[in-house]
Amino acid sequence: MENQFDHLKDLVLEDTGDRKKKETKEESIRNMKGLTLRMYHNGEVYPSQELIDYFKLEYLGRHNEHVSYGLDVVDSTNWSPFKDRPRTIFVGAVSKSEPKVDLFATTRYNELGNPISSVQLQGTRCYVLKDIAKTVQGWYPAEEGDYTEFKVNLEYPVKMKDGLAFIPKVIERGKEKGKKSYERRENVTFYPLSLVEKAEQTAQTDTETTVPNEETLILNTTK
Repeated sequence: MENQFDHLKDLVLEDTGDRKKKETKEESIRNMKGLTLRMYHNGEVYPSQELIDYFKLEYLGRHNEHVSYGLDVVDSTNWSPFKDRPRTIFVGAVSKSEPKVDLFATTRYNELGNPISSVQLQGTRCYVLKDIAKTVQGWYPAEEGDYTEFKVNLEYPVKMKDGLAFIPKVIERGKEKGKKSYERRENVTFYPLSLVEKAEQTAQTDTETTVPNEETLILNTTK
């Protein structure tokens, strides 16, 4: 009597179906789209290539004469010129040589004075953005290895009336750690961040986080 499994004798199969290769973290970062920032659960932040190109964020050699920029992160809650307006989180491009730049300000160099990593793949641990994200619903990645992405909205520029901005900072080291301070910035345009929606998530908080109206907003200078 023929066994129902005789057709399986000495059978060797070859799977020719589509195999979806899991994207590595590096590949995923390289594939970021638009003017975006990606923040992982541990606070590491990575820029898209489009953002790098627009704001000139790439690390340059020690002897390069061109200017390279980093990003300040500003919570309008602590920024007097923006008081009485809905809470908004801003970024502004400033020279990497300025003090206390929040994102993409420093790197390590080899013996020839060249950066050992690109700004896109090195990433920066930004406790400022991480702490802000924890207070805005949907902004903080829920699990280890997960991430959220933020769009830099160029259509809503904010400038200071006299070109001078005093950016709120928090002292991170020493006896004054945790106390507020301010850094002077000149002729910086600030742009609001918004959450890149994932699975219909929206960035809402008890005090709603919004972006300004579509025109250049000019603020008076005060701390």
